[in-house]
Amino acid sequence: MPLSFGARVFRPGWLPTLGLLLLLPLLIGLGVWQLDRAAQKRELFEQFEADAGAALSINRVHEIDASALRYSNASVTGRYDGAHQFLLDSMTHAGRVGYHVLTPLRLPDARRHVIVNRGWVPAGVTRDDLPDVPVEANLRELGGRIALPPRPGIRLEQTPADGDGWPQVVFYPTIETLETRLGYPLDNYFLLLAPREPDGFVREWRPDVPGPARHIGYAVQWFALALALLIIYVVVNLEKPDADRRA
Repeated sequence: MPLSFGARVFRPGWLPTLGLLLLLPLLIGLGVWQLDRAAQKRELFEQFEADAGAALSINRVHEIDASALRYSNASVTGRYDGAHQFLLDSMTHAGRVGYHVLTPLRLPDARRHVIVNRGWVPAGVTRDDLPDVPVEANLRELGGRIALPPRPGIRLEQTPADGDGWPQVVFYPTIETLETRLGYPLDNYFLLLAPREPDGFVREWRPDVPGPARHIGYAVQWFALALALLIIYVVVNLEKPDADRRA
């Protein structure tokens, strides 16, 4: 039954109605999904700030699900391989460009190695002026947070380092790339060295993921599109009464 809106009658056609039935649930679903993502990110940031929970002992666990345990507290005992370190390029702090110092840690069984991110150091005046990042190889117990290797928006092909010297500059490397250059296997995550630990650099760690506000913004956009679609559907299906059209 047609509905009257003032001087016009609402007569929806089948094609616009079909389009509405297909697109409206999709737009609303995308908005709800973004709200769910915002809730997940809020929980992640709250967990990071709380710094609660007992530390997982990496030495006692042979396989770690880094995605499930992301940013969890962890401890590990081992020796730094200070002769073979990496400088993660294009890392910024307080508006300055520099590197993150990635140092392999050899566990006592000598079959496992973990990459420890010892923090940020400033870049030199030139690209050839690399920072000096020595560290002793004494047995030590470290604390930190489990983290996934940082990933760029677009994965570029990794090029071999110039020469055979160390430390080597890398740009968003995969674990496989680091294993190839080191010549021994690595666990599939990084350990962000806790600020209280010695032999580190600037360590103001934050989750390297977009905050909840971005997802809320996306959700608002999807809901706005859904509302616009509904308004357009109503407007295009409003017709003048038959008597007015014949006049």
